[in-house]
Amino acid sequence: QWYIGTATHNSGTKSLYISNDNGVSNAYTNTSTVFVYAYQELTLDAGGYSISYDWKAYGESDYDYIRVFLAPTSVTLPAGASPNSSTTSAYTWSSQALPTGCIGLTGTNLKLNLQSSWQSFYTDFTVPTAGTYRLVFAWANDASGGSKPPGAIVNIAITRPNCPRIT
Repeated sequence: QWYIGTATHNSGTKSLYISNDNGVSNAYTNTSTVFVYAYQELTLDAGGYSISYDWKAYGESDYDYIRVFLAPTSVTLPAGASPNSSTTSAYTWSSQALPTGCIGLTGTNLKLNLQSSWQSFYTDFTVPTAGTYRLVFAWANDASGGSKPPGAIVNIAITRPNCPRIT
């Protein structure tokens, strides 16, 4: 499950992280298949935005990872399965596009993993239609092994820049 707690953090004293012991540690059971979501509903105007966050997750190549996206509230996030086709295969979902209307917030990567230290991420994105959206942090893992730490996120910021960031 996702927890907000003190088991791991980059700055400050808390983060959002995966835990298999009620938030005591940033650890997971890599012999079970899991899909879990944490989200915050936001009311957004149409137009350009930027998101930044720090993340870490080691996991396992194509199988254990974080996905971050913005989803219309009409998209179902089924416990224990992917939002695409209700697949319970973390491997299958790792290469699938997000459901219609979703906006990926991981840049050119579909998934975030293979990093045991904190990574900073930033991207610009466009909201096509004003409305209520969910900022979704998804963790998927299969039952074929993997390495700690599982997913953790901190320092999340969404802004409306006056001009695009220089790259």
